[in-house]
Amino acid sequence: MRVLAAVFVLALACVAGTSAAPAAPVPVEGSGTECLICQFLVKELDQYLTSPATVSKIVGYIEDVCHLVPSSDRDACKSFVDQYGQQLVDWIASELSSNEICDNILKLGCSTSDALKVAVQASAQRFVEAKLGSTCDICKTVISALQQALSDPQTEKDIVQAITSVCSGLGALKNICVDLVDDWAPDVINWLDEKLDPNAVCKDIHVCSVAMKVNGDLLGAKRCTFGPSYWCQSEDTAIECGALEHCRTKVWSQQE
Repeated sequence: MRVLAAVFVLALACVAGTSAAPAAPVPVEGSGTECLICQFLVKELDQYLTSPATVSKIVGYIEDVCHLVPSSDRDACKSFVDQYGQQLVDWIASELSSNEICDNILKLGCSTSDALKVAVQASAQRFVEAKLGSTCDICKTVISALQQALSDPQTEKDIVQAITSVCSGLGALKNICVDLVDDWAPDVINWLDEKLDPNAVCKDIHVCSVAMKVNGDLLGAKRCTFGPSYWCQSEDTAIECGALEHCRTKVWSQQE
């Protein structure tokens, strides 16, 4: 998967007339913001460099990627890209992890919580810019952000806090997202452990099921979108919403 990334870096090096080897490490003293920006850029570039693209698109992407960070950090991000953009590409192509780049090489003092914070912030930013409004979209946004960020074992408390931080970036949709967290967090934690696809997770908890087609309806617009609090009122409501198995194994069994 990294072969393509290496090809891109070689092409960039040819254009610049330089060697494709990673630049010599330049330790710097960084702030918490710099650490978040570094973690975010490495993750974004790592994903981009594994997809087909021209050299010009890669260069353009490095210059534009700061649009995805919170507006308050964009100037700092642009400065970081100006200083380390090409080096980041070289290091990523050499299969260095975000921790190795941001913490070990650049000495920014990064932590797993930093990586988690920047991943959920970026995901929330994309969600807001896309103006998505369905519970299905919110669910997939949350799951995708968490799966990208949680590379190390996390406690249930850590994960719930991470989900809540995603919700805080959704503006008018914050309360809808919080409702999802309250209803589904325990189930989502189990599915995250199994590394399932976001679509599969959200379908399994009946957020993106056929009974709740994504048509722009927000949580509460239909009875079955009220979540487990409605589904599991009775066997009839569970059958109505296609959640009988969920109610039996996740809700009713806990009440016995």
